[in-house]
Amino acid sequence: GGGPGGFEGLLRKALHAQLAWYFRPAAYAAALGLLVGLCCCVWLLPLRSFPELVNTARLIRAGRTARSELLASVFLARELVLRDGFARINATRAADLFVRSRSDFSMALDAMRLGGLISPGDGVVEFGADRISSPAMAQYRDIMFGELCPWRPEGTSCDMASFKMAASEGLYKYLLHVLRASVVVRSEFAPDPRQDYATRASFEQVVLDPQQVAALHEDIDAAFLLEGQGSDGVAGLELVQTTFEAEQADLLDQMRQEIKILISVFVVALVGGLYFALFRNAIREAKRQVSKTRAFVAMIPVHVMTRQETECLMHHFLPNGLEEEAIAAAAAAAAAAAA
Repeated sequence: GGGPGGFEGLLRKALHAQLAWYFRPAAYAAALGLLVGLCCCVWLLPLRSFPELVNTARLIRAGRTARSELLASVFLARELVLRDGFARINATRAADLFVRSRSDFSMALDAMRLGGLISPGDGVVEFGADRISSPAMAQYRDIMFGELCPWRPEGTSCDMASFKMAASEGLYKYLLHVLRASVVVRSEFAPDPRQDYATRASFEQVVLDPQQVAALHEDIDAAFLLEGQGSDGVAGLELVQTTFEAEQADLLDQMRQEIKILISVFVVALVGGLYFALFRNAIREAKRQVSKTRAFVAMIPVHVMTRQETECLMHHFLPNGLEEEAIAAAAAAAAAAAA
């Protein structure tokens, strides 16, 4: 009969047992699952470098903030010492701005090294440059904590007129000396609120005090802070920023390489796995099975089979039975007549 235990059921079981792996639905499901997984990997795996890219961008921001606040500190220190009103701010205002600029400079420097808030209202560095291990960060450590002064032109001495060894102990120690000198200058040249220069609001006349001009060179801390207009610190921080940009470029190159590799694997899996291993083999085997089926049908002893077995066999190859066979025969006859 046509049930699971009849002739048709036995035939289906025999055919299913002989079914090749590239005809089985599970093989196609596994191949499609692999392709979907590779598609996800192409997008998701490179994203693991995204936090590092964001952090490196914030390190660059911290370096720029530190550099700009260092320049502001140098400028305000000079105005605090001269207190002539040339910058159109009185000494009290210059002192307040100087303290805030020094604080922002110290905060940005700590954020760059150890992580944390760059400046009030700005971004946060998740992990500082001191904790990052890479070739670019190795250069960063040489600049910050190594000896000599790699930010100066090659062959140039690291000596400073105001503080002989300050620039030869690495950038970080130099910047610490800058922070210390800033505190001393703020203390020594604190404006006297009883004097006009401390509170005046009009700057129609700018009078230069010779004693204050001399103090720029005679005071050790002021001379150190203003030597070269802070060029050593600015050049050193620019070199540090270059290392951060190199780290960022390395991360982007790594991400691009991973994407290229994953896309290549995806294409190989698509062409080699789905097309050649499954589709091409399935088509070739289907053609071979058609030839074998024809040979098999030609050898069937239909004259010794019952009508029910014959109809079952015919239904296996022609699901619509004799109706489909009649339609096919009519179509063949029409084609012959037309010819």
